[in-house]
Amino acid sequence: MLSPKVLFSKGIIAFQAGKYQEALLCFTEALGQEGQKEQQLPLYYSIYDSRAATYEKLNRPRDALHDVKRAIQLGQSRWQAYARGARLLAQTQRYDAAIGMADRALAKIDAELELGVDASKKASATASLGRRRAELESIRASALRNLSKNGTSNKVKEKRSHSDGDSSPRSSYISSLPIELLTEIFSLVIANDHTALARVILRVCHDWRRVAWSCPALWNTLVLGGGKVSPRLGPWKKAGVWLARSAGHIRDLRVLAKAVEHSDWLKSLEAELTLLKWHSLRRLTIERWDLGKYLKSASLERSLEYLYKLEIVDAVGSSTPRESLLSAACHLTELSLERVQLSFDSIVSRSLRHVTLNNCYHGQEHIFKILELQPLLETFTARELPAKFIRRWQFDGHLNLNHLTHIDLTMCFLPPVERLHVPNLRVLRISQSGFPLDGAFVHLASLNLTNFDELSLSQVPCHPRSLVTFLRTVPTLTTLRLTSNENLASEVVEALANPVQRNTDLLCPQLQRADVSQSPDIKSAALVRLVRSRILDSQDGVTVSKIHTLKMDGCHGVEADLLPWFRERVPEVSCIYLSKKEAAWRR
Repeated sequence: MLSPKVLFSKGIIAFQAGKYQEALLCFTEALGQEGQKEQQLPLYYSIYDSRAATYEKLNRPRDALHDVKRAIQLGQSRWQAYARGARLLAQTQRYDAAIGMADRALAKIDAELELGVDASKKASATASLGRRRAELESIRASALRNLSKNGTSNKVKEKRSHSDGDSSPRSSYISSLPIELLTEIFSLVIANDHTALARVILRVCHDWRRVAWSCPALWNTLVLGGGKVSPRLGPWKKAGVWLARSAGHIRDLRVLAKAVEHSDWLKSLEAELTLLKWHSLRRLTIERWDLGKYLKSASLERSLEYLYKLEIVDAVGSSTPRESLLSAACHLTELSLERVQLSFDSIVSRSLRHVTLNNCYHGQEHIFKILELQPLLETFTARELPAKFIRRWQFDGHLNLNHLTHIDLTMCFLPPVERLHVPNLRVLRISQSGFPLDGAFVHLASLNLTNFDELSLSQVPCHPRSLVTFLRTVPTLTTLRLTSNENLASEVVEALANPVQRNTDLLCPQLQRADVSQSPDIKSAALVRLVRSRILDSQDGVTVSKIHTLKMDGCHGVEADLLPWFRERVPEVSCIYLSKKEAAWRR
């Protein structure tokens, strides 16, 4: 038995020789072996399209239309089957359907022309597509004339007018909006999802594409290496399109690791970036790319002075110098570094408001040194690497940080929180601290934080009495997480559940979310009393909030019989005794 590819070749030869019946037999026999593998779909698309052409020659338009329908299903992005369908529908006097099919074929041809072809074939391919486009225009115009003669043209709403470019009745209503308003709508969509430009807007209709292609402001976010990167269509080609459409005015540039994983890709990408107007850049994200070296080679060392957000991600153990970037970006307000080797003194900007440091290498400097240099800081998130030595903060006295509202520390040993004056603190999260925090909570209690909202402690040594003392001073607390702590959660929950004689002394009356997961000392009775104490609507004028979320995963002291009681009174309850991995291990 001959393979479908061989039968297809024989059928093409017979078709070109005018032996249509012989060609039909070859195509039909090839389709009898139709497979489902993805790599076979282009072949069967061509076979169906060729058999449709054969049926057309044999004056069997209905059979030809059946094959056209199957060809469209196999290759929706290709225009050839749509064009043949338009011609066949016009022959069978189904003019309204022919117009719609012609519109789809013209849209596919326009998209192919806009995307461009290989330079060596560009002239011939453009001429061929131009001839096909003219043929489809003729079919469409003829179908419209026939509809007009039959008195049914008023039933057909054209999708677009290819002669004068004006909006036609069949266009979507949103396409008839002023270009300024439509552009603003597109900008709002892209601001929430930068992929919407290529994934949605450019694929809806010709009018939307025309507006998008001609508006540089829609192309100011360039993400390279974000999805699946094709070895044939490297990231530099996308960079070339975006830079051309935006006239080089990119405001948000993200060069991810996949875009620079090959040296030849990086070389091509850096060649394209010569068109970028670096002074327009406001947000920059780079992964494993030595941008400082590139900027120095292009004499662009001072090109990042208008940047206000910088994110750098390096590989594990990387020694790529970043001091030149940190010193060049002198007006930064947001900084995020991961696995970066640096000295805090190299950060020139003194107006940082949001800082994230994740597993960075900073020698013997304590990570709190950055707080000395950034008096306007609002949020500070840090995760330290396991250290072979204890870093001590070489700073005497207290540091005033009146703008700081959010502190999130993980594996930061000896965190000197008690030396920070943070009167506007709202969120405090500390995880895996190896030193007691009793002094820190006594200090925070003395600040009388009026807007404190969330406290999260995980694997930290702390005496329950120090924590309860602090909780008495923060009636605005809504979220409390005490996870993976020994002999801490039970006593704190008891204090929250059992107010003293006066009802106004109920601890944290606004508490709504409680998480005591992985706390071996917690018992069902304490949690029951906590939930009951919050059911009352008010206590002598003090509003008491009900518990909305209660998590007690890994708490073996919680009785399963009481779970229905919890679920009746708390909207969100989680009590997972064992994870799948732990359960499998125990079995």
